[in-house]
Amino acid sequence: MISTPTYIPDRLVAGDLWSWTRSLADYPASAWTLSYYFRGPQAFNVSATPSGDEHVISIAATVTAEYVAGSYKWLARAVNGSSIYTVESGSVIVDPNLQKTGVEFRGYWQRVRDALEAVIENRATTDQLSMSIGGRSLARMSWDEILKAHDHAVHKAAAELGDSPGKIFVRFGAP
Repeated sequence: MISTPTYIPDRLVAGDLWSWTRSLADYPASAWTLSYYFRGPQAFNVSATPSGDEHVISIAATVTAEYVAGSYKWLARAVNGSSIYTVESGSVIVDPNLQKTGVEFRGYWQRVRDALEAVIENRATTDQLSMSIGGRSLARMSWDEILKAHDHAVHKAAAELGDSPGKIFVRFGAP
């Protein structure tokens, strides 16, 4: 039985205390162990601590401080002996720990998008697609290839952030 949770926020911050309590009537903590599995730029697992029939999840700030920022999928599994059930799943964005120096807060596709935008902005000063110097050749992407790659990177970067790029709706005819 997989349900949609409402207790884990859509965003968490690396370097903060992460804490929540989960009550599962079919899987009380007095009889079941609850574990969370996060998969994204990094993989980590968290086991709940029983408190009566409730599962208490608490991850210290010193632990989350080392988590890599990005988009994660997660699932919660209840275990009792050989009985194992996935009881919930979802996704979360982990924001970077800005207290750490040298933290790159952008994801891969955000960096690619930014690099392509820099190429687009500077492209007006150089228009050769290829050149040859001393018997060595260098080829560049065409304008259309750059724009297509940029469009792809914009969509991928939006997905990394858990967003979707804006959509344009066109209406034909009279209102």
